[in-house]
Amino acid sequence: MRDRVFLDTNILIYLYSKSETDKRGIVSQIFDSNYCVTSLQAMNEACNVWFKKYGWDGATIHKHLDNIELLCDEILAVERNTIDKAISIKEHYGYSYYDCLMLVLRWKANAI
Repeated sequence: MRDRVFLDTNILIYLYSKSETDKRGIVSQIFDSNYCVTSLQAMNEACNVWFKKYGWDGATIHKHLDNIELLCDEILAVERNTIDKAISIKEHYGYSYYDCLMLVLRWKANAI
């Protein structure tokens, strides 16, 4: 049985990194040997990095998003209850809102 793993934004970015080939290789192994779950939030954050840091155009980003959809076994949506839980965590622990959102999504990925 394959392990169920949640893929954060950095993992999606490393999948296409030309400068960090060692990390890209590890990410490829993760996809090959696990039940991979990511979120629309992680995909959105990756898009932002690809536009700003990598300077990619929309067509290139679309191609990579399509590939991620094929590689991932599941992609979680950000729903209102996810947002509400993230707000509660932020107010209680003081983490950044987006970190709290990813914490809730990771929890959902493992709870399913």
